[in-house]
Amino acid sequence: MKLIVTGATGFVATELLRLAAKHAAITSVVTVSRSPVTIPEGAPAGKFTSVIVPDYDQYTEEAKRAFAGADACIWTVGVKTPNYAKVGHEEAVRISHTATRIGMQTIAAAGPATPFQFLYMSGATAVRDQSTKLEGPSSRSHLMRGDVENLVLAFAAEHAGFKAGSVKPGLIKKRAELPELLPTAEKNGWPTIALEDCCSAMLDVVINGFEKEPLYNDDLKAVA
Repeated sequence: MKLIVTGATGFVATELLRLAAKHAAITSVVTVSRSPVTIPEGAPAGKFTSVIVPDYDQYTEEAKRAFAGADACIWTVGVKTPNYAKVGHEEAVRISHTATRIGMQTIAAAGPATPFQFLYMSGATAVRDQSTKLEGPSSRSHLMRGDVENLVLAFAAEHAGFKAGSVKPGLIKKRAELPELLPTAEKNGWPTIALEDCCSAMLDVVINGFEKEPLYNDDLKAVA
């Protein structure tokens, strides 16, 4: 399998790369980032190809060539709810919605394998039904992220051979750090998942496909 990972220098993507480096079913990884990526220690020679982009809504010819023949993509780029107010709505839409759309268009035009599996990493609070009336300062963020999930499904429906879906994890922490978070999470009803389990599950999904869509926090734990 040839796998594309976007946002490759991020917290989640770094763990994805670590696991992909030693996964026998994944033979090639294309990392997409705005700055250089550190290749996991011990990775087989030639398994990783690095593509540096100006931003995730801008792709060079080099990037397009690197995407050719890819079997799957895990898209980790997007503005998370805690950062939404600081970034601002217009910029959050560009980073989350516009960049995802352009990324999917670029991959589709590059000539990926058929079928091609696209996994969008969303979040537990994202709301797809845009008519939902939400209250609170995070309401626009929840709806915006849910609308990206809608975009991903609509794009796949319009492109033969494209299969797509979203995963909706809760709070993600390294396994060793979870115990200190759990009391607060349980008190507030926040779902949590270990980084290692979340990433293992996402790799399983792009290799074997979505058994259901979307996959929520407990679904990811079950897959992992």
